[in-house]
Amino acid sequence: MDPYAGLHYNSTATISKRLDVYKTNVATDNTEVHRFRPQHLLDGLRAATVYLARHQEDINALNVFPVPDGDTGTNMLLTMTAVVHGDNWPSDSISKIAIKSANQAILGSRGNSGVILAQFLSGFSQSLYGITDCDGPTLARALTDGARSAYTAVSDPVEGTMLTVLRDLSDAAAKTAAQGDVDIVDILYASVEAAHQSLDKTPSLLPMLQEAGVVDSGGQGIVVFMEGLLAGLLSQDPYKLEIKINSENKCLTQSTPHYSDFYLEGTKQEQYGFCTQLILEDDELDLPKLKESIAKFGTSVAVIGGQSLAKIHVHTFQPEAMIQFARTLGYTSKIQVDNIDQQHQDFRTFHQSSVKKIPLGIVAVASGHGFADLFRDLGCHAVITCGHTMNPSTEELLHAARSTSADQVIILPNDANILLAANQAINLSSQSICCIPTTTMPQGIAALLAYTPDLSPEKSIQTMKQAIQGITTVEITTSHRNTSISGRSVAKGQIIGLINGNLVGFGNNPSDVLINTIQQGPLKSDGLITLYWGSTAKQDEAEYAAECLRKSLGNQEVEVVYGGQPFYHYIASIE
Repeated sequence: MDPYAGLHYNSTATISKRLDVYKTNVATDNTEVHRFRPQHLLDGLRAATVYLARHQEDINALNVFPVPDGDTGTNMLLTMTAVVHGDNWPSDSISKIAIKSANQAILGSRGNSGVILAQFLSGFSQSLYGITDCDGPTLARALTDGARSAYTAVSDPVEGTMLTVLRDLSDAAAKTAAQGDVDIVDILYASVEAAHQSLDKTPSLLPMLQEAGVVDSGGQGIVVFMEGLLAGLLSQDPYKLEIKINSENKCLTQSTPHYSDFYLEGTKQEQYGFCTQLILEDDELDLPKLKESIAKFGTSVAVIGGQSLAKIHVHTFQPEAMIQFARTLGYTSKIQVDNIDQQHQDFRTFHQSSVKKIPLGIVAVASGHGFADLFRDLGCHAVITCGHTMNPSTEELLHAARSTSADQVIILPNDANILLAANQAINLSSQSICCIPTTTMPQGIAALLAYTPDLSPEKSIQTMKQAIQGITTVEITTSHRNTSISGRSVAKGQIIGLINGNLVGFGNNPSDVLINTIQQGPLKSDGLITLYWGSTAKQDEAEYAAECLRKSLGNQEVEVVYGGQPFYHYIASIE
């Protein structure tokens, strides 16, 4: 019988009971507990990931910051998923496992919480460099180095957050090690106990936590993470042990925290810009200098990594400028830009009203921040913003559908590559989901414009499906290789014009190709052309192209809208 099965706790007293049970079993089995071995660390990291997965939504619900910056539980889980993903783990050295986990965490880190967790693992791994296995004092030193490293990840450390919990648990580990004659179980137990105690104190350090009556979400994530490390050492089944997520008054958080109108109004005028993240690679990166340079672009700056690879995180009003600057320093990848101000508004709107069931929720996938804002303005209940090549997963679509609080949900994929994931979401969801097969952004806009809340869900779906039939989509992009499309040879670097995915023209200037391509489209008398300019185009160029179209076509109304889409200089709809 598993001695830990069904054991629930939310206090350090219960942790102590678990420790007593473990040490009794160790005495019986004559098992050595003095060394922290490679398999202990790997099992601990895997257990921590399981714990985070099981309590992801609970941790998310604790997030009280007016800028969610993504959900804390989700970001920490995605970071740890990147850590434990894959095979070929070394088995001969705790150092090798620690280094591999840190590198994968840096590459896979998401949001502030994920970046800080990755930096903790980086400092932890550096402390264990070259070590096969370790004793209690060495483990305590690694925890301390990890916590110190985490503080260096952010430009302006804030107490009452996960940083405080990391520091307090590492201090407890160091004090325990200093007592002498302690093993690794004692070190981890002291760390977990201190993490719980530190978490309980976070509301007294951050007024917004006190106002909401909850503990810090990132700190709660660290508690869950450390419990995983302890579970790995104790060889516990992470699927059986329950962790209660606590608010300040020790009550299990089972619903969304309540925020006073005073608190929410106090965040109303805050402006944050865009959460911008990327990986930068070069032979000789100077991280302190890099952090100083990135700080000129915004706030919440975090730079982690090493001499050849760095993960950058910043909240900025100039994401394009920051990305261009990074490209002058080396090779950039995994670029992600999220509109935090919209998240902020969603946060306030959600908490200023009770969660009400709506008859029909609408989820849209948007490529480009202009399109994302447009979908929201037109009434979408949830918008998933994609980066350059990151299509949303089925889980992301399901999460967005759940967030609408609707019994029936419409998904507008707006990309042929997302149709499969959307249809998979239909099969997995407890909600009634319908995918309207929009394969372009203009089709999604047309479907949304046809939506009438007064109609029944069935009638709305029918009307929206009919609306996309009359939309012609024009796309202007750059060919990235020598190829042949629709029987025509296209050279790398040429600008190409597509109508509903078919090549109709090419040239050297995006605006010229746009005008030529639209002129070959199915134009109607007194029709409407909407021109969406992307992240690689400029507004004055788009306005010039629109004016040329008005003059050459005469009877067509031409509108110019910012789409912000990557890769495509222009996307246009003809209707």
